[in-house]
Amino acid sequence: MQTNRYSIKIPSLKQIAPYREALACSECAVTAWKAAGARKGAPGEPAPKRIRIVQWVILDGKTQPVAKRAAGSKVRLHLEPFDMNPQLERFYLSDTLEEDFDVPLYFAADEG
Repeated sequence: MQTNRYSIKIPSLKQIAPYREALACSECAVTAWKAAGARKGAPGEPAPKRIRIVQWVILDGKTQPVAKRAAGSKVRLHLEPFDMNPQLERFYLSDTLEEDFDVPLYFAADEG
């Protein structure tokens, strides 16, 4: 589970032209953390306090529901390290956050 700390800046189709897909980066406070494959109650890696999440905000020219989510919303996400997803490098990425290399970057592979 995580909570949005900063709202996502959604680019327009004009801004991302000639692309029709876009990703956006937000920074979140972590309220719960479960590493993949970890059993409930089993010790795992400590939860980071803050993370940055890259999510699809436009697909096939259509704005995605995440773009309309209110700041502070709690959601459950399946996250993967962003650097484990090199296929995303070819897509437009809206990232208006100040650089902070101490905050881990993840890709939201799925909600739920």
